[in-house]
Amino acid sequence: MALRTRANSGDERTAPPPAERTATSAERPAAGAGAAAVGARAAGGFFLVLARLIRAVAGVVFALIVLAIILFDLKANPGNGIVKAIHDAANVLTTPFHGLFSIHGARKQLTVNWGIAAVVYLIAGTIVAAIIASPARAMRPFRRD
Repeated sequence: MALRTRANSGDERTAPPPAERTATSAERPAAGAGAAAVGARAAGGFFLVLARLIRAVAGVVFALIVLAIILFDLKANPGNGIVKAIHDAANVLTTPFHGLFSIHGARKQLTVNWGIAAVVYLIAGTIVAAIIASPARAMRPFRRD
């Protein structure tokens, strides 16, 4: 189907149809690429999904600990079921960090120690996810864009 355009002089011209896009060499599998290439791409996808999952879990743990700190500092009712569940979960996750710093005042000590735990979980999750995703990056073909 030809496209009609108007030039400034008022006459009508027909423009050639747009060329169909063809796949670049980076998008096409190499000659002889078979099950091994397909398997490598699938493994790369698995590593990326696993890395995203780890990063998401680390983010949820970080958010849970920070929420527990906020609830504790705002003196939320510890008898409430939701507050108790959040505090208990954060308490289990931060066990290795209990008593890391001995600061006067229970509120300050909990805030500092649990805050450090939250940051450590976030950094560790990001590093582990990057390490797991690195084979997937190595399996991607080099592309010039």
